[in-house]
Amino acid sequence: MAFLLVYPREELLPFLLLLVLLLLWLCIRQSGRKSWPPGPPAWPVIGHLPWLGQRSHVNLTNWSKEYGDIVAVRFGSEHVVVLNSYRAFKEAFVDLGPKFAGKASLPLAKLFSDNGKGIIFAPYSEAWREQRKFVLRAMRLLRNGASNEETIIDQEAGTLVTSLLRHRGEPSNIQSDVALSIFNVTCSVVFGQRFKPDDVAYKEFVSSMNIISTSLGSLGLSNAFPFLRKIPFLGFKDGNEDLESGFKQMRGFIANQVHQHRQMLDPNDIRGLLDVFLLEIQRREDDGEDPGSFTDDQMMQTVFDLFIAGVETVLSAFMWLVFYAAKFPTVQTTVRAELDRVLMRGESVSAAHRRALPVTEATVMEILRLATPSPLNFRATACDVTLRGYRLPEGTWTLMNCWAVHRDPLQWTEPDTFDFTRFLDREGRVTTPPAWRPFGIGRRTCLGEQLARTELVVFFAALLQNFTLSLHVPVGAPLPSVEDAVLGVALMPAAFQVRAVPRLARVPSG
Repeated sequence: MAFLLVYPREELLPFLLLLVLLLLWLCIRQSGRKSWPPGPPAWPVIGHLPWLGQRSHVNLTNWSKEYGDIVAVRFGSEHVVVLNSYRAFKEAFVDLGPKFAGKASLPLAKLFSDNGKGIIFAPYSEAWREQRKFVLRAMRLLRNGASNEETIIDQEAGTLVTSLLRHRGEPSNIQSDVALSIFNVTCSVVFGQRFKPDDVAYKEFVSSMNIISTSLGSLGLSNAFPFLRKIPFLGFKDGNEDLESGFKQMRGFIANQVHQHRQMLDPNDIRGLLDVFLLEIQRREDDGEDPGSFTDDQMMQTVFDLFIAGVETVLSAFMWLVFYAAKFPTVQTTVRAELDRVLMRGESVSAAHRRALPVTEATVMEILRLATPSPLNFRATACDVTLRGYRLPEGTWTLMNCWAVHRDPLQWTEPDTFDFTRFLDREGRVTTPPAWRPFGIGRRTCLGEQLARTELVVFFAALLQNFTLSLHVPVGAPLPSVEDAVLGVALMPAAFQVRAVPRLARVPSG
């Protein structure tokens, strides 16, 4: 067996020495974590990264079945604690809320947040609390205005129906039609205006979001090893440059809106959330008050976050609704029976009908349980904390595995089976089980949850009121599956085509 006696070439000795030192450092670091959750064996240096690709949410869920609802993994040298049950969620993010309200310092998160600004990826701080509280208050203010959220949603649902009618029931990927309506809901809330599909600004936004989503899918490994982005032939450098280009393009779109709104700012005519921001900045300047977090950079990043959460995540959720309805005709039959019973002939569904459509809403909730748009959410400990006897240092990455919680047999009877009735009480009213967490839990729960839920229910109802859906699968092609999902900004179903055949008797006139 002499062939095993391979001696390193002299020029490799520095590299090998560095590798030994790195392994020694990892061993020393690990030895200080005696009170640490269990987890699967990890590879040296890279940890569990080989198992954390497009199906990381599924692999982490499988590990929870073997190691428990709190599992330790490694992203390169970074130790991560994964929470896989509602009980663990509540203990960490509710009972110990402020201590688990931090955000993991992922390198890509710094790019996303312009170095820690805004709401989504900002650290738990006074600035974060001030921004979040302000946005919630501003959204309540806007709901009482002439252009409230429900009116906006109703208008865009009608626009979506009109757009889909143009396909005349032919096979198509309707994602671009859906994206425009969802984009315009967010634009109307934030800017007080909507865009047409041929508007240059809208095309630039779509281009920037496509770049961001595509780049994120290829840069996961560089999150653990940032230095990889500096090595040209690995492809991470190009992906990082594309990502920065997407961010720059999207921020340029927002900056242009800020410029236009500032020029026409009128306290007696508040067009949207951006005007509320600008008026607050102006008020603090006029009063000589400390601006705090109310700077242009913070404002633009908060608006950026609202678009990331309000467009890409909602788009992902709605495409899952379309996918399930097209693949399983009984979903359409059940929802349509309720719609035909509640709505008068020729009457368009609206947000005002939401409470009268419990089966429709329960169906939306069940699909979001089975195909969670944001299956994994990174948090971090804001200080040293003990969770179930495990001592977690400040800054420990904590991963919320919503995918596992939504398939936990302790919370759901036959969790892999579609059953919308689990979201209805005995009187047939919508009920929200504590373990249903597509919008998160605790202090970082999604700001736009109620807007998104109304938007999804109304759009889905309008779609099924006016169309019969079926998947279009080319001859010889495999049937689209949930297993083919693509994890980027959100978990998006792989591209698919549908036939949206008009139900002529139900399409409202005009």
